[in-house]
Amino acid sequence: MVRQRKDLLKIIILGDSNVGKTSLMNRYHSGKYTGQYKATIGADFLSKEITHPEDPSRQVSLQIWDTAGQERFQSLGVAFYRGADACLLVYDVTDATSFEKLSNWKTEFLKHVDNSQGDFPFVVMGNKADKLTQTVSRGTPLERVLDWCSENMNADLGMQNFGQQSYNPSSVGSMNMSLQSHQQSRRAPIPHFDTSAATNQGVEEAFETVTKLALERNRLLMRHMFIAPPPRMVNLQDSSQNYGGQGGGEQCC
Repeated sequence: MVRQRKDLLKIIILGDSNVGKTSLMNRYHSGKYTGQYKATIGADFLSKEITHPEDPSRQVSLQIWDTAGQERFQSLGVAFYRGADACLLVYDVTDATSFEKLSNWKTEFLKHVDNSQGDFPFVVMGNKADKLTQTVSRGTPLERVLDWCSENMNADLGMQNFGQQSYNPSSVGSMNMSLQSHQQSRRAPIPHFDTSAATNQGVEEAFETVTKLALERNRLLMRHMFIAPPPRMVNLQDSSQNYGGQGGGEQCC
């Protein structure tokens, strides 16, 4: 029997206490919602196996980490940020303060993960959308939220042909910066989803999007790692060059 290839992704969920992070994780993981959860201390996680969104022959194992939102427990959760592949930023659509805190969550998170290429993928979830009625309005106008998502851009990880350039010895030596240059030149707003753990509104779509972004980032990073170094150019007419490499002065030919 052929063993299926499997990708492992670590997804972190961040946001203030009581925005519904645990409810969202459980809704996506098991399809259940109870509305009765205790405050997370440190971090907790659940694993979910899904089919690769672009290759049905492969599996993706998601480790979804739910971190503490209360300030007194936040330092415990920081240790779990390392090794993350993507991050879900969650706020309560009826609570303006929880949205304003997203910038702090994002900044603090990036201090503890590898963002050397400036390409770490985020998705924003405006949770408790089911509570919006004619008498209950958004704590922060949607236009302001979308402006923030545009100001805090992701790298555009949707460029499928990046890294497939034809081989050119004169340019390969400069390709160490190609991934970073690509991320800097092509940016896209952070995806935003109105969600409800209670009704399942937008939950699947948000998790599917963050999974695709994480997979694409990892694909680009792997391609970047295995770019061949430039070949050494040998001038057979120059007898002064040492090609032996053993320090003994051996010369070619």
